[in-house]
Amino acid sequence: MIKIFVLSLIFFNLSIFANTLDDIKKINDLNESGLLSEQDYKNLIEKSIIQTEEYKKVKGLFDSEIITLEELESFKNKIIIKYTVGNSLDKTSLAEDKAVKEAADKAAKEAEDKAVKEAADNDVEVIRKKIGKVLKVKKGKGFGDGIKLRKKDKVESGITYSTLAGGDLHLMLDSKTRIFIGYESEIIIKKFDVVDDKVHEVEIELVSGSFLYLSLRKTSTDLKVIIDDKVLTSKGKETSVAFLKKEKQIRFVNAGKSALKFKDKLISFSQYGILDPLSKSLSINSISNAGGDKLIGTALEDFSMTVMGVPAPSSGGNDGGSSEGGSGGGCG
Repeated sequence: MIKIFVLSLIFFNLSIFANTLDDIKKINDLNESGLLSEQDYKNLIEKSIIQTEEYKKVKGLFDSEIITLEELESFKNKIIIKYTVGNSLDKTSLAEDKAVKEAADKAAKEAEDKAVKEAADNDVEVIRKKIGKVLKVKKGKGFGDGIKLRKKDKVESGITYSTLAGGDLHLMLDSKTRIFIGYESEIIIKKFDVVDDKVHEVEIELVSGSFLYLSLRKTSTDLKVIIDDKVLTSKGKETSVAFLKKEKQIRFVNAGKSALKFKDKLISFSQYGILDPLSKSLSINSISNAGGDKLIGTALEDFSMTVMGVPAPSSGGNDGGSSEGGSGGGCG
């Protein structure tokens, strides 16, 4: 009964104590006198700790979803250790008090920096800038951010370019780099930077459908292509790579001289890959005696993004497209 009365009195007084250090000192004294059980001691210490500026600052970060519950509990335990070290603490322990506050400030700063970095990584704002012009578009079937495009309209990074069924779209970028977008397709040119003379850094997201990226012989390109959570890269000169995204498979082909890769797998000239998005299994195949449009269209089973487009029906049974320009040719 006496113990219950003492604990009730302590809880009442803790709410009106002006100084948390005094609270903790009194709790420590009671603990040393044997009036408190281990659990009672822990509960009273925690009740005092949550009144400190250090804890309130960290709790604010948790409420703002900057840190996790585990991080909050970890830091609370550190504060408890700091305030109860040696089971003795008084008003003169200013050095320890300062150390706790500095630790809290440091943790808060680190948490804020981490949140800012993660936000930047997950939601990078794509800067819009003019990078070229529309070379060819089928009337009423090519769009930039949902707006119908016409020949010679400007091309910008950060724009979603799309086509309808039967509609192809050709874009001309710096140094005569070209992007050919196939039927019912959607891409986002996230970055096109000319870092030096005929040296390009490019990032494109393929949302749906297909596209072909084609550069001149002497243009060096560092290309990153994002397809859902998969990343393919192409590095080198004379780039001619095409990509197609379907519901049950992703196809890509190398019709040039750059090094096309998916993870650690290299797809060389005349080779193409077929990736199952679910099983993530990859098969690499090759097509001999073919180049340019015929290689690309055959590998992707779609000619709509090739230089000459879908070939006209031929009574002679020739199902190949023209190979003109498809190997990344032209003088640099």
